Amino acid sequence: MTDTLTPPLPGSPLAILFDAADEFGHVGEDDQREAAQTAALDHIWSCYPGTLGQALDEEDWHGLPAVPDAGLEMCAIACLDGGWWLHHSTGLDDGTGDRGPLLTLIGPCTCGGGYVDTVLDGEDDLLVLLAELRGTGGFRHRPEEPDCTSIQRVRAWGAPRS
Repeated sequence: MTDTLTPPLPGSPLAILFDAADEFGHVGEDDQREAAQTAALDHIWSCYPGTLGQALDEEDWHGLPAVPDAGLEMCAIACLDGGWWLHHSTGLDDGTGDRGPLLTLIGPCTCGGGYVDTVLDGEDDLLVLLAELRGTGGFRHRPEEPDCTSIQRVRAWGAPRS
């Protein structure tokens, strides 16, 4: 027996099986977009039925495929209005254990220089946050934090806000 597999002849049963396995393991970008959009809709309809489930429908969500080389999983986004948007990740295991779906509200910082994100923890959390934000017109900039224009990247998903 040899240590390496001799490549099969084109059109042979083994070559056909290898090709089928390659296609089975690869999910196309359109399928990823649709899966991300469906996951976002399922999440808001089940966890935010009285708020986001009423305000957003299928046309509001835009699925995006994964970019494995950049460490980005498939996700969906929904633009709300006035610079506010939602980001939904599919909840794939990131190597630290299954975390489930993650919904993030992203909005303008009151400093006017950028955006701030906050992970939502259910409908009650969203309602409390919206009541706070209505009075400020955005996320309040904390003087101890860097200016929003200097922030290059959102923190890792699931990392607690400090």
